[in-house]
Amino acid sequence: MSAETKAQASSPQPEYAHRARLFGLSVDPNELASTEKIYLDRLMSLLTLYHDPLKKMVGTKKEILKEDELRRVFNIIPLLVQYHTKLHTDLKAATTAERPKAATAHVLVKHAPYLRMYKDYVTNVKGALDFVTTCKSKKFKEFVSTQEKEAGSKSMSLPSLLLLPVHRLPQYRDLMQSLMENTEKKDDDYAVIKSAADICTEVTSQINQALRQYEEQLQKFQDENPTVKATRKDKSNALLTVKERKTTNKDFIPSPSRLVRGKSVEREFSRSGNEVKTKTDVFVEQFCSTWQSARNVVYKDLPRLVRRIKVHTPKGVLFEGSDESRGLWESICSVITVVATTMETKETLTKLTRALKAQDVKDNAEIFPSLKSVFEDTLGLNSKTMKVFKTVHQSILVPAMVKLADTVFKPLQQNFKDVKRPEGWQVQIHLGEAVYVIHTRIEQSLHSREDPQHFECEWALRLSFDKNMDDLRAVFVRIVDVNTNPKMPKDLQDKVITALKGEGYLIS
Repeated sequence: MSAETKAQASSPQPEYAHRARLFGLSVDPNELASTEKIYLDRLMSLLTLYHDPLKKMVGTKKEILKEDELRRVFNIIPLLVQYHTKLHTDLKAATTAERPKAATAHVLVKHAPYLRMYKDYVTNVKGALDFVTTCKSKKFKEFVSTQEKEAGSKSMSLPSLLLLPVHRLPQYRDLMQSLMENTEKKDDDYAVIKSAADICTEVTSQINQALRQYEEQLQKFQDENPTVKATRKDKSNALLTVKERKTTNKDFIPSPSRLVRGKSVEREFSRSGNEVKTKTDVFVEQFCSTWQSARNVVYKDLPRLVRRIKVHTPKGVLFEGSDESRGLWESICSVITVVATTMETKETLTKLTRALKAQDVKDNAEIFPSLKSVFEDTLGLNSKTMKVFKTVHQSILVPAMVKLADTVFKPLQQNFKDVKRPEGWQVQIHLGEAVYVIHTRIEQSLHSREDPQHFECEWALRLSFDKNMDDLRAVFVRIVDVNTNPKMPKDLQDKVITALKGEGYLIS
């Protein structure tokens, strides 16, 4: 063994490098592309072995799981497959670049913001596992057993496959941290590697924090309401209690020792001006899946978005969240009441009014369990009002953001970030003979606002429903406006304007 090798062997490994190796990763960027392929293949097996066959049986005599049970188990797996197919393609291309470490980092900087979609998955995965492992349906047990035999002895069990996304997300952070730890600060690649590591760490931390908040709020609610017993359905969708959580890692990744062993019509799209209209099956189904499976994310995101909401009814604008004369909980009660007044019966509205008054919300930490109680115990998860608010959260934007990044934004070869100003994200709810929910977002280039290369792009997502919120009829994605720095060079300005407001892009 050489002196250099001995020195490397004896020197302590950085924490992230140790965790990366624990999960089978190395500090070689080629490793990420190869493990991404393995991960993608296993996600695909979830679809081909379980999800797709079960979905084909829905509504037939052979039905094993109902539509809502299917969504509960597989959540956003179809969307994850599409996203990671693109991510793997980019990671594979990065391995042949002149500077593979920097190229890999650039890929993760580009894709990392979309990893936020994992928030919904990791929040609901315990409920999915509980359903799969405790389901008493003989038909379901026989189906799973048959599919596992068909896949062969080397394949993973259904619970293990469902846990894969929970394990995978922190690996991106760990690999980039490992690359950063093993790259000299004076190296040309260091800056972009650090940027990718920071973004991946931020996304993972945000999801961990969201899970902790949900967990603590749920525990507090249970402690303060000892006589309220959760139904079986509530228990199966709940996260670990605080007591249970103390036995796990501080991140949501289980350690290796804790792993489970084991309306279709012809869709067309067209573009008029700078508006993208799409009714493609896959694209609309992505929104349908996210919309229908939303639950806990509604209770989490409504408090932070209520100030950005405006509700239009046939009688005019009846709610405007920007009115800060009301407190946060008062604003939330107001917007729920306005929507329910249009969507629900008088009897339901009376029950809702009593339920809202009964909630003794003294601080913001109590909002989550209070919303959970109001929506699930009073209105019901399938109420029209709940279906409206299932469109008002971060995850509903992900399919549009992924598609825009892959089409309209792609020629610019730029990465974007959210605009944090109040106008950076606005939500308009239109109630009437049809229901429209419009999200307007502003993205900006990574340059500082003083940089001549800085520009902002405003885009809108419109979801169109029937008046009873039974059917998502259409999805519209539109570039609304582009603003460039006045000092931007003319050739770059023309490129930006042409890319973002040109006639050439279709979303399919």
